[in-house]
Amino acid sequence: MAIDINKFKNSLSQAFIELLNSKRGVASTLAKAVGKPGSFMNEVKRGKPVNSIHLKAVGIIFGPGKLLELLSIETKLDKEDVHSVHAKPSNVTIVQHQDLVTRFKNPEKGLQNNEHLIGIEAISDNLYEKTSTYLKTTHEAAMILKEDGQKKKLRTAKDQMSQPDVSYTKRLSNGE
Repeated sequence: MAIDINKFKNSLSQAFIELLNSKRGVASTLAKAVGKPGSFMNEVKRGKPVNSIHLKAVGIIFGPGKLLELLSIETKLDKEDVHSVHAKPSNVTIVQHQDLVTRFKNPEKGLQNNEHLIGIEAISDNLYEKTSTYLKTTHEAAMILKEDGQKKKLRTAKDQMSQPDVSYTKRLSNGE
């Protein structure tokens, strides 16, 4: 089955543009994920082709399902083929996953949570997607709280630096 390259490029660009237009801030979120300026993603709207960096950003932010959807691959594979692809992860993926569990403060709890996710995925793809979305949203909220806390500490430190040390000033005036 031959692929018409131009038709594929056009449909990929169109799908990518639809993704960018789907929600405000998508372009900047994708760009940040790969360390590019927001305008980088919008270049596709001006006729530049979708490249591997665009696709990597989609994979990072939206996951492999959205990436497959953009590439229209899922329509060419039946469900068993998709599961067989997921059943044989690359060695890199295995090593990354092993490393991931060791990065938890409590590796046993991290492993247990991963096993829960596997169980949820086995029962319902839809519930697994909802759980993944919930985890992602919770993570984003935690990052915002962390940033706000850091900004507050910085403001407090700046405020303390801008205010003179009254006790030191009093000691100077008393001749100490």
